[in-house]
Amino acid sequence: MFKKILCILSALTIALAVASCGGEETTTDIVKTTVARTTVTSKNSVKELAEKGTMDCTTIKLGDIVDRIYEKYPKRPSGTASNANANQNDDGIYLEEKLGTTMTRFMYSDLQFYTVNGRDNEGVAIIVTGGNAYGFKCGVHLKSDVVASLGTPDFEGKLAEKERFFMFGGQNVERLAYKFGKYRLDFIITDGTLSQMVLFDTALYTGFSDK
Repeated sequence: MFKKILCILSALTIALAVASCGGEETTTDIVKTTVARTTVTSKNSVKELAEKGTMDCTTIKLGDIVDRIYEKYPKRPSGTASNANANQNDDGIYLEEKLGTTMTRFMYSDLQFYTVNGRDNEGVAIIVTGGNAYGFKCGVHLKSDVVASLGTPDFEGKLAEKERFFMFGGQNVERLAYKFGKYRLDFIITDGTLSQMVLFDTALYTGFSDK
């Protein structure tokens, strides 16, 4: 009788252990599936912001003059380290640089603002984020999430090397381009995952491919 009880207890222990392991795998699968299938936002919500030349991660919008950038993100004192990771929680532009003779870049945390040299009076021409905007999260959402939320892009294709001035490395880079009035919003996809979002004035900056 005692041996029978031991056998029954052993069987129950093994069954519980197997069920526990199976439960962990199922939970992980559910989490992965939820992220991959999420409809992040509606096209109308994105359109409402993009047509105004704005991203909801900053109050700077397309057309704002440089002084407006400095009001929001004042220049840091000379001698301050200009490393994004070291200064991520500090206020202020940590990098301002000329990109050849074409543009000037202003960087703050995961934001980049560009003006066109010689047309600085027309304000910000390009806004780039590597963080969160329009409900999307860079590094989390997939190409399929963008399409599921916004529908088929106006066009898509590989990003040429000369168009990657706002990027810092990356292989297999492509874009999903959506037009909103005189502005265009490009979702940059690296190896299948959203890596950056680029909003720009198509009349002020013409360096991006339109096909």
